[in-house]
Amino acid sequence: MPGLRSSLTIRMADSGDLPFVCDLSRRAFRRYGRYEEILPRWFISGLSMVVLAETRRGPVGFAMMARMADQGEGPGTAEIMAIAVEPATQGQGVGHALMEALEKKAREASIRRLILHTATDNMAAKALFSRLGFSVAEARKGFYPQGQDALMMYKVLSD
Repeated sequence: MPGLRSSLTIRMADSGDLPFVCDLSRRAFRRYGRYEEILPRWFISGLSMVVLAETRRGPVGFAMMARMADQGEGPGTAEIMAIAVEPATQGQGVGHALMEALEKKAREASIRRLILHTATDNMAAKALFSRLGFSVAEARKGFYPQGQDALMMYKVLSD
């Protein structure tokens, strides 16, 4: 729906958004593991940045990013830890808007490289990330807590 993207607001999430993030995480990621337990820890750690997409009716998605801290990815690298969109609004530009917001925040924080992981069978996510300029770096066997394989993707941010 073309009108949804124009009626979206993207803002920084706060602690009041945690119930929505937990609920959507449970629904969106249940086949990969108990992310409704993992994501709140990342959220409240202060190490991650979370953006929220909402319409007049309320929140419809979120995305989370954290700067990589000495994990072999090099300085100036951040990982997109999660992105989830309510099923009723998928395919309407919400994920794209969330990713653009994270990329803008990354540039503001002098981050020059973004990485993310997505399930090898998540065709919609792989297509979105490819459209946004992400490339596949490698496949990771058994990456998710439930044992599914993932693709690590990356994007170098230009000035």
